[in-house]
Amino acid sequence: MAMKANEERNARRRVKSRDNQRRYRQEYHDCIQKLQNEVQALEILIARCEGQISQLNKTLCWHEPEVNTVLEFRRLFKHSSYSAIPQLAHKQREFLTVVMHPDIIFMEQIGIKKVFEQYTLYHTLFHSFELNFQDLYVMMLDDNIVVRVRAKLHMRMSRRTIQALYPHILYNEGVVQKLIGRLLRLQMILNFHFNECSVIGELDTFADTTSNLIDLLKDIPTALIMANGGRVSHKAELKVSDMEICEL
Repeated sequence: MAMKANEERNARRRVKSRDNQRRYRQEYHDCIQKLQNEVQALEILIARCEGQISQLNKTLCWHEPEVNTVLEFRRLFKHSSYSAIPQLAHKQREFLTVVMHPDIIFMEQIGIKKVFEQYTLYHTLFHSFELNFQDLYVMMLDDNIVVRVRAKLHMRMSRRTIQALYPHILYNEGVVQKLIGRLLRLQMILNFHFNECSVIGELDTFADTTSNLIDLLKDIPTALIMANGGRVSHKAELKVSDMEICEL
């Protein structure tokens, strides 16, 4: 009786062992098949990416003069206006005179003067300023070339910054102290519209000031109050007059 029970137990173990081996082989087969499918999908994705990169390189090559103009703009204005350094200021003005149409449209106004006014304001009102390009691509709009840039402005705030751009929060010294010395990272889109002569006829800008203030303060109500009453537009225009600057 005991011998028969042992045989039955051993038989069940053998059956269970065979089932486990069968299940293991099936799982192994499924795993290998899944990996092979993933490898094939990755190969297809890589081929598509290589094709996109090749096309992008061709596009950049076809429009190399416009792309180089935008990159040179970034190099010359990386740290805003150099109005205090005559030699560098002359280089900036000379460059813009060559690459921009005299009646360029910028921040809903006409003329290169507006470009210098804004960069000078940024230089004056922020303790430090740095323009970095994150990515760049070329597109066609009404048969004209547009170079679109996703950029980020890194600007260190001072009390003067707050007095000029956010005077409505000066009553709250706690918030003011929280902002002084902090780095405001302003996400921007810049669209350089080139005409048929490869000259910039319009420079369109957009900035998400509210989201960046929320990210800086980690305080949504205060950030909304700052953004709604501030003097920084959705085009990243600083709306401060020369007279107000002199009074700071």
